[in-house]
Amino acid sequence: MKNTSISILFMLFSLFAIAQQSLVRFPSIDPKGENIAFTYQGDIWLMNIDNNSSKRLTIHEAYDSYPIWSPDGKMIAFSSNR
Repeated sequence: MKNTSISILFMLFSLFAIAQQSLVRFPSIDPKGENIAFTYQGDIWLMNIDNNSSKRLTIHEAYDSYPIWSPDGKMIAFSSNR
């Protein structure tokens, strides 16, 4: 558990450091602590904490932001100007 907490803190610190240069914003960790949803260049992305892989969840001309996980971790709500 301690190792997982350290990994999550490191990942968040990395995201915040990258955010200063690359527009990564509003990180949100899922309830299980396995994934981080975040905003990058106006779209919602998902990053797996274990293997650092990421994928884009939204592709739209609108600006999507503020991802928030559902309590069961199955869905992500977000704000958009669509």
